[in-house]
Amino acid sequence: MLFAASSVFAQAVKVKAEEGELKVRAPGVKVEGRLAGDREDARHFSWVSKLIGAEVKNSEGTSLGKVDDVMMDDRGNVRYFVMTHGGVLGVGQKYCALPFKAATIKHKEDSDTRFLEVNISPRTLEKAPTFTSDKWPDFRDSAFVRDTDTFFNDSVKIGVDRK
Repeated sequence: MLFAASSVFAQAVKVKAEEGELKVRAPGVKVEGRLAGDREDARHFSWVSKLIGAEVKNSEGTSLGKVDDVMMDDRGNVRYFVMTHGGVLGVGQKYCALPFKAATIKHKEDSDTRFLEVNISPRTLEKAPTFTSDKWPDFRDSAFVRDTDTFFNDSVKIGVDRK
């Protein structure tokens, strides 16, 4: 009997998904909304291999460093790009993990060369959580993720130097 009731209910549910829109109608229920952005067509794709070594700049065009690596979670989502900054000829260089969503992939005019743009000043970047080439953080550590995300989310949203 329960099967029959749920079968009747299932026939009364209407789901329509097209062009990024989702509509669900059932007895006493009406839901309308947009599908998540990852379902929409991307305008550009970039090879990760082309991002490794790419320059990182801020919105004023100031060079901040270079992309050293890209970190993905176990679901395949790119979470962080690791950049190097500071130092001279690799000596004294610092590593920093920035949330990938804080960056925009840009293309140099008339070139296939890519760079990442982040809305952060060099002064703020100097205060960011850093690590060395021989002592990388555990990206699964919730404290590391919280501290890193909080620092960059606050800095990038506000777009001002932290005092």
